[in-house]
This record gives sequence, structure tokens and C-alpha cells, in this order.
Amino acid sequence: MSRRFSARTNMPITLSEYESLCKHPNGEAYGYRLIPAETFDRLERFILETSAAKEGVTAESELMAVGSRRGAGRIITARNYVGLIVFGDGSQIEILPKLYKHDGEKSHEPARQTLLH
Repeated sequence: MSRRFSARTNMPITLSEYESLCKHPNGEAYGYRLIPAETFDRLERFILETSAAKEGVTAESELMAVGSRRGAGRIITARNYVGLIVFGDGSQIEILPKLYKHDGEKSHEPARQTLLH
């Protein structure tokens, strides 16, 4: 079960590096994290504006990638970045290192501790 952002509690959406976000409810069935449409749109706009401003930057060096998937619509994939993204409305997206993603760990806590130390 995925954790959804609540504007009242300022609980962040937490995902691992190389996981993806979406705003379409069908995206959860494909393993994408569902976030509010306004937060998704704001993040997408920021990514597109900053990537357009960086001429000659290769896709491998981009911090986040915007794409689309059949059945899920537009998605944003965290790449080459770990940290916390905080928006003016208080919404937060926490991106943790991928190192704990495939070892069966149920909690994000070991990755969070690695990031903080």
C-alpha cells in the first residue's frame, strides 16, 4: 500500500531513486507513486523549464525525467538525485538512495539513515 501525501500533515511522498511518480490513479496498478495533480504539474513544469535552460546536457545527467506510460499517463522518474524536494504549498517528495530497494527491506528507514550520515 502506498503512502499518499496529505497537505494537512505535510507527510512526504517517499520513493527510492529510479522509482516513478504519477498523477493518474491507474498508475498505482503499474507500481508508480500517486501524488496530487497540482504537485505533479508543478514538479513537471520545474523539470521541463530547468532542462530547457541547460543546452547540451545529456539525459544521463538529468536529475529527474518526464515521460509517459500507456495506462498511467505522464510519469516523473527520479534519476541521479536523492534528497528532499519541498514545494511552497508544503508538499514534500523524499527521494532515498536505491541501495535498499532490492534486498527485501520493508522500511525506507535504513536508506534514510544512510542519506543522513
